[in-house]
Amino acid sequence: MAMAGVSHFENKINQAAELKKEGNAFFKLGNYDEASKKYQSALQLLEPSSFYGATESECHKLAEVSSNLLFNVGTCCFNQQKWKDAEVLYSEALTINPFYVKALFKRAMSKL
Repeated sequence: MAMAGVSHFENKINQAAELKKEGNAFFKLGNYDEASKKYQSALQLLEPSSFYGATESECHKLAEVSSNLLFNVGTCCFNQQKWKDAEVLYSEALTINPFYVKALFKRAMSKL
């Protein structure tokens, strides 16, 4: 249930941010499988079709958080030497944000 003054969309973004935070904790421990699961759960909350009717600001935030989560899942794959999976995920992040320099760099590294 959304808090007073917080839209349904903002609530979803906040829930995704909490899952990302949990994923980051697993990532720091080197538990890339669990980190990836948390990031993917967050991405499911942010399915673009569920944001129909969101404000422009909410859509920008959705894009920002989604591209970051895709980058994080890609980095989990990268650290597990799953190069092709990492490349695909970095490409997805770049589809959302073509100026995401870190994703561009890591995608290039995954092709080496």
